[in-house]
Order: sequence, then C-alpha cells, then structure tokens
Amino acid sequence: MVIPDNRADINNFMLNAVHPSDLHEYWELIQPELAYCLSQEDTDVWPEDVYASIKSGDATLYLERVNSVYHGMVVVTVHLDPWSKEKSLHIWLARSRNGCKGLGNLALEELNKIACTIGAKSLTLRTSNEAVKTWSKQRQFEVSYVELSRKVSTNGSE
Repeated sequence: MVIPDNRADINNFMLNAVHPSDLHEYWELIQPELAYCLSQEDTDVWPEDVYASIKSGDATLYLERVNSVYHGMVVVTVHLDPWSKEKSLHIWLARSRNGCKGLGNLALEELNKIACTIGAKSLTLRTSNEAVKTWSKQRQFEVSYVELSRKVSTNGSE
C-alpha cells in the first residue's frame, strides 16, 4: 500500500462502492481507519459493528482512489425521516489519508451526486469531534437540529 503525499493527481479521483460480498478483501486496509475514526468520537461503536452494517447492506463503504491507489474511505447510510419521509445520505464515518488535501472535497462532491441519484434531500453527519465540526462548517453544513442527552441515573440521584 502506498501512502500518498499532497502531490496526488486529484484529476484521477474515484469514489468506488464496495459490494458487501467483497468487504473481506478490504477489511485489513480499512479496519485501522475505522478504528481511528471511532476513537475520535464519543461512541460505543466498534469497527466490527461497522463491518456488520456494511455486510448486511445497512451501510455502504466507498473507497477513495487516485490513480487506482487507495487514499481513504467513506461509510454512508440512508436515513429516512419518520415524519417528513425525506431521505438523507448520512456520512457515518470518513477518513482521507494525511497529505491528501482536497480529497475530502472531491468525495463530498461525489456523495452529493449519489444523494441526488437516490432522491435524498440532504447530506448529513453527526459528530462530537471539533475538527470535524470545523471541516463541516467550512463546507456549508448547518445545524439542522440539536439533540441533547442526559445520562440516566441508575441509583435514583441526579
């Protein structure tokens, strides 16, 4: 595997979907990427949970490639709002290799095309990571709602 530098020819960028039956071929490549992404978030999700979601078809893995060389990955799901019935393409996890400036933008452009193809009205993501929040704001993501949570007390106190 070649780790790219920032001289990558982004004109030859491709975002390729991995069929669930082929996931095992890429698992050793993407498992560390997934583990890193998950370690940056406040979540109990394990890479194996993501594997199961992709394998079952509940999520889709896309590989970012430049000149056929792996540069990163994106895992998406389709969300359906229970009230409006609007679809959104949800970016669950994403990671581009260091030195690949601009690849995240190209992936976002491709994800936008995929969203249009499936009839989604928006691209969404959810994060507790400040760097991801900054990245998303720079790319015109807006807060559409705020979800607040409070831990449930098991001993009866607040």
